[in-house]
Amino acid sequence: PVRIQTPADQPPARWYSAGVACSNDGDHQTALEYFDAALARLNSADPLSAEEKAGLPSEAVLRNARGNALFLLDLNQSALDSYSQAIRLDANYVLPHMGRGHVFRYMDMLDEALSAYEQAIELDPENALAHYGRGHVLRDLKRLPDALEAYEVAFGINPDAPPTYYGKATLTF
Repeated sequence: PVRIQTPADQPPARWYSAGVACSNDGDHQTALEYFDAALARLNSADPLSAEEKAGLPSEAVLRNARGNALFLLDLNQSALDSYSQAIRLDANYVLPHMGRGHVFRYMDMLDEALSAYEQAIELDPENALAHYGRGHVLRDLKRLPDALEAYEVAFGINPDAPPTYYGKATLTF
């Protein structure tokens, strides 16, 4: 993996983009370093120039991306903390709620996972992946009719999403 380089002449938006690229390539440690560098610059005492602000996502988006990298590094509590920070910054941002649901499910904290997915659905009722995640948790809780209903809602929102086929198939076959 390439070690990060964050020269002063590179805007933090480029660090975020590099972090996303590293994460997409499976190098989650380097991605985390890029996200942390962008967050450090965003929160530094020196105000950002207009050029530095251009293309830089909000701190909530950066914290969510950081949470994703932490989860993929199996640093679950740190991932939950990062998602929670993102939610504190923007309570209407759906993705960190879904991230918390995913981590809680992975940690077998199913009631918390269900709550997180339900919060995501409350914010964005048309988010098929939130319904799909809720379906998985309901299946894990042995609430099979409710799980099937959640998968059917996800399928109704996005019938082309392969996960909805998988979720429904696990219950009907």
